[in-house]
Amino acid sequence: MIGGYVLVVPAFAAAMWWLSTPRNTLVTAAGMLAIAHVMFVLAITFFPFPIRSSTIAFHQIFDSRLDNLVPFDTIGRQLLAGPGTRGFRDLMGNAALLMPMAFYLPVLWPRFRSARQVILAGLGASLAIELGQFAVSFFWLHYSYRTTDIDDVIANTFGVIVGALIVQGGRMLLAGISQGPASTTGQGPASTPGSAASSAPR
Repeated sequence: MIGGYVLVVPAFAAAMWWLSTPRNTLVTAAGMLAIAHVMFVLAITFFPFPIRSSTIAFHQIFDSRLDNLVPFDTIGRQLLAGPGTRGFRDLMGNAALLMPMAFYLPVLWPRFRSARQVILAGLGASLAIELGQFAVSFFWLHYSYRTTDIDDVIANTFGVIVGALIVQGGRMLLAGISQGPASTTGQGPASTPGSAASSAPR
């Protein structure tokens, strides 16, 4: 088996490349978060990867595909299992897996400052992961080393939606704070109805 540790070198190289160009602190931090997040997602969704022919042959003989294309079938069972069970933990993990995208995408690329674009990017990333796992299982290894589940896509996308809502809420809060004092500056005391009449010549 090849573990996710093989991604340490490309992650380090990507981080050094990103840090080699001066950027403001927020963009630099967002880029580092993106690199760490992408490598983490790849490590837990595609690794460990089998390479021994005997291991692959064994699984090919005794393979039983557990793919699910029925929406909310797996999620329903995980919710019924309740907190503390492995299924429920898997559900929470799937929901959190792609959530960081909602935080670094708007900082790195202006087009993703729209929540809709962030959500679509999260949906696309989740579909790419599931299709990639299916392709490796079906066309390369010829057994399901990773199951393909539509509920993983639903949970991943839900997490991105939550993240996008958090970001949008934070923006609205900051905008309200910054505009609050500005709305009262430059305004003198209000004139009373009798003040104009008292200043007129008699």
